[in-house]
Amino acid sequence: MQAVNVMNDPSLVAHVDIEAIKKAARDLVTELSELSKKKVALLRLTVNGEQPLGEVSSRAVLEKVIGVMGPTYRASIKRIATGSQNEEGGGMDLEYIRGRVKILGGDLSKSISQSLGIASLP
Repeated sequence: MQAVNVMNDPSLVAHVDIEAIKKAARDLVTELSELSKKKVALLRLTVNGEQPLGEVSSRAVLEKVIGVMGPTYRASIKRIATGSQNEEGGGMDLEYIRGRVKILGGDLSKSISQSLGIASLP
């Protein structure tokens, strides 16, 4: 099968309703925009594009999040620790953060605390 460019063929271009095609394209874009606004649920999540979330250990996900967000979290924790809370702190204090990290338990709690810089804070 060979592709034919209808717009370059004078005998075919007369049969093309450009306005109808433009309207259909506009309608399609509008519907896709509306559909994208209605996404309400996470259907699938992978780590490194390989494993579905159900098969990934929560530790691997947490380590990935801390690896990506660690600097941002450390900066927020330092602001909280120095008493310069703002709306980003959401009313959290250093003891609250330490308590949440402690729940992780053992080595994970220790490594996450160190990653976040909690251990070095006063």
